[in-house]
Amino acid sequence: MVSSRKSLRALACAVTAALCLVVLLAVTALAQEDAEPTIEEEYKVVLNEIGDGQITDTIEYSRDDYSVIKNVEGENRGFLTRRLTTDDNIGEMVDFKTDLDDQNRSVVITYDKPGFAYNDRGEFAVYGFPEKPESTSDGVFTFESESTINSEFTLFTDQVISTRTTIDLPDAASDARYDATDKAIKYRMPPAETMLGFWSENKTLLAVIFGILTVAFAALLLLVATRPTAAASPAGEAPGP
Repeated sequence: MVSSRKSLRALACAVTAALCLVVLLAVTALAQEDAEPTIEEEYKVVLNEIGDGQITDTIEYSRDDYSVIKNVEGENRGFLTRRLTTDDNIGEMVDFKTDLDDQNRSVVITYDKPGFAYNDRGEFAVYGFPEKPESTSDGVFTFESESTINSEFTLFTDQVISTRTTIDLPDAASDARYDATDKAIKYRMPPAETMLGFWSENKTLLAVIFGILTVAFAALLLLVATRPTAAASPAGEAPGP
């Protein structure tokens, strides 16, 4: 009987501990969901006519966090951006720079990325947007998100970051839209104002013109080749009147 009571008591304690653990995990999860962002990020991409991107990534911290980040970056130059420069195997980064903005307590990263927008059969696409934009105006697509990160930018601690991403399309872009299926921004550009664009736009007409010229040139060569030549005069004999 005593043994049975001890077993029931142990079982009750185990159940109570399990319930406490579940409640603790639930409270922690809710606290993380309701946590206010401690980092603000502005990620801006300006695209040119051929799809190259000029990126400016501004990461703003609280005063205390910025002081720590600044000290770490000062002692270990490149610490904050080493992951960006080594893990990006999609395309090259050009003119990569990292600056510390003391006035705004921000890390400012700038670089150019050729081929940021892909050109497929005359249509450009910028991939990597699982959610639709918050706003679209005058060729500027704006996305907003919140997430918990743990990386060099948080010195490997869990922090909530609020990110605002803007994609600024070229002025000449048309039919700009968000494609939910491909999770991409898509748009069209007029043909390039170069000789390549001229040949592309007028290839049928030019093919006809070159065909006519080829036939005419062949006929001219045939005429010259079959034209009878004048007989040579005998030596010492003057040509007649």
